Amino acid sequence: MAEEWMVRVDPFDKPLDRVARRLFPFGDHIHRTTFIFVLDSQDRLCVQTRSLEKGYCPGLRDLAAGGVVGWQESYFDCARRELAEELGVEAPLQLLGKFLHRSAGNHSFGVAYGCRFDGPIRPQDMEVTDFVWLPLDQVLQSPGPAFTPDSLDAFHRFKGFIPYL
Repeated sequence: MAEEWMVRVDPFDKPLDRVARRLFPFGDHIHRTTFIFVLDSQDRLCVQTRSLEKGYCPGLRDLAAGGVVGWQESYFDCARRELAEELGVEAPLQLLGKFLHRSAGNHSFGVAYGCRFDGPIRPQDMEVTDFVWLPLDQVLQSPGPAFTPDSLDAFHRFKGFIPYL
């Protein structure tokens, strides 16, 4: 398997250097990530449960598809790639915004997108073990494992825009 490279950035999101993902000090340096909120025509959000094989927050729920931006990859290209890889979805993306997330073990610039999608979800087993469609206004009250800190941060920042996708 080929080495996966990612970009380390400064506090202004300027690239500093490339780092092999397996060596990246996630809790000490800043990287780039994407978040894609998938909403159906009934205003339900696709909420995924992360595989237990994931290095970051295994078994927790994700409010958005997405992931780490690769070396020399744009935020937009990463969002399209991650949406297709994780959920088997191809849909037009709408930019919601950019933010800096800081939590234990994760310092990242995140760019959030949203899309409407009513087709079949085909989750990748290595990424997603389960998914449910939850009414947007009931997502945070839903029973189940905790949400990943970064997707919860993104959701709180952009939930007012998500219904208008």
